[in-house]
Amino acid sequence: MVRISRLVGLPVVSLEGARKVGITKEVWLSRDLLWIRGFSVGLRRLISSVRFLPFSRVFSLTTTSVTVHSEDVTEQLLEYSDCGLRFHKVASSIARTRDGTVVGSLSDLFADENTGRVQELEVSEGVLQDITKGRSRIHRSACIEFNGQAIILVEGVVGS
Repeated sequence: MVRISRLVGLPVVSLEGARKVGITKEVWLSRDLLWIRGFSVGLRRLISSVRFLPFSRVFSLTTTSVTVHSEDVTEQLLEYSDCGLRFHKVASSIARTRDGTVVGSLSDLFADENTGRVQELEVSEGVLQDITKGRSRIHRSACIEFNGQAIILVEGVVGS
């Protein structure tokens, strides 16, 4: 599994010619937080441009690079709304149970590097708890929904 926050700033490398195409600028997620949709990639060109790299076009994903078959896999990033949700927009969202009890805030997500499926959520219950007991990792199946502002979890998944 890869930590999604660490995928920003990785080099995008083409197998064709083994050269660096650009750098990941943002990770885009599905609206239900189930999948990595793709990446915004800052291309290495004379005139700087940002393109969208769909996850389906990624050859391999590691903690050190994103590898693609060729440079032409990036698409024009026209409508940000069509791409899903930016990870940095989702990070720090409130995590609460169905009855409204706040259990913390989302600090990170973990995804399968082969499929792009989000497997776990990392929830911070506060600085003191982060230091004394660490952050809670919750399996994605415990997440009922994401309404754009808060992540709704089943009761009893944090603090047990």
